[in-house]
Amino acid sequence: SDGIPEVEQVSKLGTLWRFARRGKDIVTDSFFVLILFKFVGLGIVALGERSPLFAAMLMPASSVRILIFPTILSTLTVRGLEP
Repeated sequence: SDGIPEVEQVSKLGTLWRFARRGKDIVTDSFFVLILFKFVGLGIVALGERSPLFAAMLMPASSVRILIFPTILSTLTVRGLEP
């Protein structure tokens, strides 16, 4: 929905803009870490260093990482942008 800021709130638009930009960066960073995590795990299994069972155990760890990584970055971002 659209929002019309009150005059007193216009000064906070810069903070909102920085927060939105940082949110986009967090999503991009999360995808990069996800891809890196998958390639490392796949490489280890493909080289025969570990069994396919090891790769199966990494899958839940990847899911947990997908939840925790952006949550931590978002929390740190909010704390850093608070006045």
